[in-house]
This record gives sequence, C-alpha cells and structure tokens, in this order.
Amino acid sequence: MTRKGPMPLALYHQIYMVLREKLLGGEFPVNQAIPSEVALAEQYGVSRVTIRATLEKLESDGLISREKGRGTFPIPPKPLVSKAAPADMRGFLDSLVQLGLRTKAKVLEFEYTVPSPEIADRLGIGPGGVVLRTTRLYTSKGAPFSYVTGYLREEIGRTFTKADLDKGPMLPLLEKTGVRVARVEQVVTSRLADPNVAKYLDVPIGSAVTLMERVIFDETGRALDVNIGLYRPDRYTFQLDLERPADGSAASWTSAAQLESPANSEAP
Repeated sequence: MTRKGPMPLALYHQIYMVLREKLLGGEFPVNQAIPSEVALAEQYGVSRVTIRATLEKLESDGLISREKGRGTFPIPPKPLVSKAAPADMRGFLDSLVQLGLRTKAKVLEFEYTVPSPEIADRLGIGPGGVVLRTTRLYTSKGAPFSYVTGYLREEIGRTFTKADLDKGPMLPLLEKTGVRVARVEQVVTSRLADPNVAKYLDVPIGSAVTLMERVIFDETGRALDVNIGLYRPDRYTFQLDLERPADGSAASWTSAAQLESPANSEAP
C-alpha cells in the first residue's frame, strides 16, 4: 500500500481490517510478537502514528495485548459455541457435491505451504508440515457468492492437480483416493470482509459475510481437510432441517442438511 499526502480514511480502514482478519484467522502465532510499528508502517507505506492508532483500536477490540519492553501479542478469540447437535451428514455431503456441480469455481491459489499453527493443530500435523492450500471463488450466473480457502493434507493433495480441481468439487477427489469421510465438524458464524475478500465478493470493505468453517475427518478420526468459506448472505443461505428420531427420544436429534440459495438470489 502506498499513499500521497494525507492518508484517506478508507486506506486506514483497510489496514485495520487486514490486521484484524489476520488476528482472527490465527496467522500470528499466539506466543510470538507481531511485527513492530516500524515494520508495519514500512509494509503498508504509512506513518507510525497511523499504525499506532490502528494497534490502539485492535487493543480496544481485545485482539492484542501491548506489553512494554516485550512487544505486541495476539489474544486468541474466545467464541461462544453451543453444544454440537448430532446430524445425519449424508444429505449434507450430497448437497455440497450438488452445489459444486451447479456452480462455477475459479481456482485463485493452488500451492503447497507450511500452514499457520492453528491450521496445523486442526489437521494434527507437526511443526514444518506442509499442506495443499487452495483458494476458490464460486460464482453463479456470473455473480460471486463465496470465497473458500482450503487446507488439505499433503499426501492427499498430491493425488490430483489444479486442473482436476478446476473441473469440479473437492469431495469427489477425496473419494477417488480411497478415503472414506466419516465425520464433519462445522461452525457457522460471521466475519467482516477484508479488502481482498471484498474485492472478490463485490461487497463493501467491512461488510458482514457468513463464515463457515468445516473440518472433514476419515474413519480413523484423522482430519483430512480444513475448509474456511466466506459467503455473501444476500446470495447464499445455510438451511438445517431437524427431525425428532423415530423412537420419540428427546435426547438427540437427527437432521437433513441442505445448502441452498434464497429464491431471489443470483444462484440457481
């Protein structure tokens, strides 16, 4: 980022949003200081005064802790998550595949890289372990509705190419490797669009988008893939239909999961 003369408010907001999303996404290790004011000012092409104001805002948001003589450290967010409800995932996985077949995906990134400590922990891989990181933009009738980043175990990622991913959804590629998906953990929440996501989803910077984080496990309990999707709420909804078990028990629920777009959206 570069500037000439006084810094526009929009650019200040962009820097705040970029750092905020990096903190929320776990890109800064919790026990390691984030870059200094000088380093951040140089990176974004602004004054230290601007960076200092940005850090003060992040501190007031409870995202960082500034320790004199030591540096500035991330504070991991503590989301309130209700107890997970058991669900029949067959319809859910089928709907994911069907959605992938009915929409167009553009692969923006396809690279092998060392993930953040948070992603590595979710996948259960050791320090220095490599994953296949992919970023895809999904559109329907030419309109964008989701921006999805995936982190796949390296040994599975090596079984297909970027061209294969261009042709269709990820789940069928997983199945071709002989992997049997046994369990899916999913959290649905929200996030503010940073400048990069806002550009691809065609929404204002800082607008609310739906965040869906999904971890896929095989029969041995091994995590295969961490999937983080950001969706335009005006073009995409997540519907979960719950039904009482046939035996009348109130102890648990089964469900039929559906992913669908609202009738007045751009998606099919």
